[in-house]
Amino acid sequence: VLFDKLMRVGLESAWSLVTAEGYPQNFINELTPLKSNMRMVGRARTMRYLPNRKDVREKLYSAGPQLNYKSAEEAQPGDVLVFDAGGETRAGVSGGVTTVRFLVRGGAGLVIDGAMRDVPELEAMHLQVYMRRGHAASVSPIQMSVDYQVPVRIGDVTVIPGDILVGETHGILVIPAEIAERVADKALEHDAQEEFQ
Repeated sequence: VLFDKLMRVGLESAWSLVTAEGYPQNFINELTPLKSNMRMVGRARTMRYLPNRKDVREKLYSAGPQLNYKSAEEAQPGDVLVFDAGGETRAGVSGGVTTVRFLVRGGAGLVIDGAMRDVPELEAMHLQVYMRRGHAASVSPIQMSVDYQVPVRIGDVTVIPGDILVGETHGILVIPAEIAERVADKALEHDAQEEFQ
């Protein structure tokens, strides 16, 4: 129900309400949406990447699968995978095959402060993708996935797991989960009033 409401709210009225609640730095506009005119609404599932370092990588990667696989496998319907890759565009954090798995699990979108592989495949899928740009290379040897479901930085915004994301052509509004219902209701009221005027 919340996601349905957020599919209809005006991003500007929602933004002003989020700001009024004390979150003025919650709009991401550094990334480009892959599809024009496709709204994205979902719940953040976060990952953090760092520049590659052999000793750390060996320890992390021997402990289990890389986080792009893990997050796709554990995704719940309505999740948006959020990759903090520090703006790195010389390596893709994930690609087509893993994204298909994420889509089958009910995934709603991808937000990448960095690059993705298989961009033509992603364009053909029914989900929105925000990223800096595409790249043919995989994540190694440039980067490694280090943290899962932790606060991350995307552009100039802190995103925490469970935040509600509303994406439009011009950017993504990050709404803390505890105020999302209130913001959605008030924004719809405001939009209705404006339409009437």
